[in-house]
Amino acid sequence: MNWKQLGPAYLSGICGAAGSVLGKLSGLPIIEDYIILRIVCVILMVVVNTYVLTLFMRALHQCGSTLLATVVTNASSFVSSALLGYLFFDETSSFLWWLGLLSIMSGLFLIVRDQKPENENKMMTSEKDKHS
Repeated sequence: MNWKQLGPAYLSGICGAAGSVLGKLSGLPIIEDYIILRIVCVILMVVVNTYVLTLFMRALHQCGSTLLATVVTNASSFVSSALLGYLFFDETSSFLWWLGLLSIMSGLFLIVRDQKPENENKMMTSEKDKHS
């Protein structure tokens, strides 16, 4: 798998986290009096989330595996959410949260490690049918 093919999956997760930040910003009490700023945040959130779907669809197409695209998107979303939460809202993630993320990522890596692209599976199935 070429890392360049996974680019849209990474970006999809990052944009998903950015969309969440925009949504959270639109509801902060600090900007409650600035209706235009709230509207801009909501509109940007919708635009970014639309872009998330576009990138995810591109990732599904390029990866050849729905599982791989989903895993990479979710992983980048998890990490991006933690980093953006820290940068924008001074949120901290506990050691247990990071340990949980590591556990999830390890499990997903084990699932994806042995998976072959769908095209390879189809070719192998058709070859088995020829020999039967």
